[in-house]
Amino acid sequence: MLLAYDHGFEHGPADFDERSIDPAWIMDIADSGYFTGVIFQKGIASKYYNKKKHKVPLIVKLNGKTAFHVNEEPISLQNCTVDEAIELGAVAVGYTIYVGSENEQQMIAEFSNGWLRRPAKPRCSWLAAKKRKTRNWCSKPPRRL
Repeated sequence: MLLAYDHGFEHGPADFDERSIDPAWIMDIADSGYFTGVIFQKGIASKYYNKKKHKVPLIVKLNGKTAFHVNEEPISLQNCTVDEAIELGAVAVGYTIYVGSENEQQMIAEFSNGWLRRPAKPRCSWLAAKKRKTRNWCSKPPRRL
């Protein structure tokens, strides 16, 4: 089970309480033995993950966006390279693609280009169905057949 702590960059402090805002506390939880990996953005990983000290494997999310552009088409661009992630101690890297966004093709191209340099590195992608004009399309109850 992965402990995802990559959303602070994108959501800001609104998603945290007094304890969960502390990445050191998150690392204590991650090292508890219940998780097979922890997911960080580059900045948090560089400050709080020590590959010699921590037991849990690190996955670095290579791209991100902020919450400042709520009414725009979502786009999450790369802000960390595979080489930087490896230097931080990552055993794998991840990338989010907003499927359905007008920027989907740009994110797919960036995602695939990033792997050509290091094809043997484990990787994962998070695919989120988001589009500015249809933000709430998935909140409707499923239609019964």
